[in-house]
Amino acid sequence: MDFDYNKYYKNKTKDFYKYEKKIAFWKAKHLLSLINDTTNDKSIIEIGTGNGEVLNNFTNFKVKIGTDISSEAIKRNVYVKESKNIKIIDKHINRNDINNSFISFKNVIKIPKEKLFLLIFDAQKKTVFDNKSVDYVLACDILEHVKDPNQLLREISRIGNKFLFKIPIENCLLTKLSLKINNIKYEINHPSGHIHCWNLKQIHQLLKNNNIKIKKEKFIPINNETIEGNSIFKKIIINTILTLDKITMSHNMFSKWLLGGNVFILGE
Repeated sequence: MDFDYNKYYKNKTKDFYKYEKKIAFWKAKHLLSLINDTTNDKSIIEIGTGNGEVLNNFTNFKVKIGTDISSEAIKRNVYVKESKNIKIIDKHINRNDINNSFISFKNVIKIPKEKLFLLIFDAQKKTVFDNKSVDYVLACDILEHVKDPNQLLREISRIGNKFLFKIPIENCLLTKLSLKINNIKYEINHPSGHIHCWNLKQIHQLLKNNNIKIKKEKFIPINNETIEGNSIFKKIIINTILTLDKITMSHNMFSKWLLGGNVFILGE
């Protein structure tokens, strides 16, 4: 049984989407900080775009392509003004198709004003994109959701030239303790659909195994800006560990071991 992402997006509340918009800006800010080259002549595709809040912050690209396995996610993009009956894309896509704004494609939602194109396909299978047909591939909070992250990374590497990742670091003491107390496992029934749980070392090895070289990397510990909810106890724990990191100048050692966080990576 697969995680039902259509049901997941249908059941989300307005408060979730409000939080999602806020946190998406934070994610995009750190991802964009890894890019040095000019992007106004570049294309970017996001795998697992969800409601598009992260990709919508990538304003300086010539072409933005949002893809997802869930039609409900695509329909909730802020630029989709009406519900559309879109189907899984099955026509082959090359760089010329991208540069020509998918002019001959029916099953693509086109928002030319935003240089944005939305389509549905399952990135866990071989996609319809040609080899090296896009300049950047963005995978933000997606690798931990798929059954075979190695297969997805191979596909990302095949279609793109540079890669942007945002991956949660959850293989840490307090996160694992919290999940055990609440009887939550990393499997298809995880509340957010997380199947995998990694630390930094494991992520480095995962990328290396798939011939992706890390060019830049930024680790951001969990902090009060990024957590969902208003638990005072949780905030006290977070602030205590962040203070330990600061006073010991430990390069986030305590956060990586106890709290976890997020790693932002530019790869080639």
